[in-house]
Amino acid sequence: MPSFFRIILIFIIYLCPAAGRTEECKNHLQTTINPISIDFVIRDLARLPNTKGEFETTVEYEARLRSLIGSIPTKFIVKTGIDPNQIDYDADTKILSIKSYAIDNTNTRYDDLFGYGTSTYGKIRYVRAPPIDIVISETEKDVGAYKGTNSFGANIMVRKIKRSTKVIFDRFAEYNDSLFFSSSSLAHSMLHIIVQFPDTAPGIARTMKATMQAALVIAPKAPYYAKGKVNWAAPTIQFPRDIDETLEVVIADIQCVLLTDQTGLVFAAIPTR
Repeated sequence: MPSFFRIILIFIIYLCPAAGRTEECKNHLQTTINPISIDFVIRDLARLPNTKGEFETTVEYEARLRSLIGSIPTKFIVKTGIDPNQIDYDADTKILSIKSYAIDNTNTRYDDLFGYGTSTYGKIRYVRAPPIDIVISETEKDVGAYKGTNSFGANIMVRKIKRSTKVIFDRFAEYNDSLFFSSSSLAHSMLHIIVQFPDTAPGIARTMKATMQAALVIAPKAPYYAKGKVNWAAPTIQFPRDIDETLEVVIADIQCVLLTDQTGLVFAAIPTR
């Protein structure tokens, strides 16, 4: 283990209030993990049926679901990204701070997967509120263009975009709720800082900012997985993009964020709310 990771492990300050999960989260400290891709989680959870077949009884459906659930892990450690632009170092105080936005700075839309008339409607507490989620990947491919014309005869070239979004969804937010903070938490007033490393020399801070990696500890929960299309508005002169987006959602309790070095050694374990 690099010496600077031994040092900072001692001085970690947790700023997020999650007493029920803190001890379990800390169990990952100083362990070496090998996070998996969300694609492997999707592969497992996509096998679980979230609707009853037309020609099976409810009892048969529930028995089929139970038999499949038993073969799937209750928890996964999943790779996720970390934004170095949301990691700040103060050379005067020698404190390295990581904001929640380094992990959780993007949301997606769920109306077309969880809203009225969808197969998961009623299985998730669906409200029109910000989602508590983490977008793991969002890839886009330009697949061509065509000429569009509006009702006034104005022409514009419209780009056709194929987008794939993969996300871990926990819940819809309560009032002033978020993945790490509540409105009453001290950390909520501290620029969304979730963890700090004091007494960190500039060289060590530079190395940490450039090389640290992140993973999530998640526990899948019903209805486990959903996939569908996001219905974007028609292209306009102001927004000449025709987006075909496929959204794949792992539904899970996001329990902990793990920060590691390049070898997978966990030097910070941040519990969620």
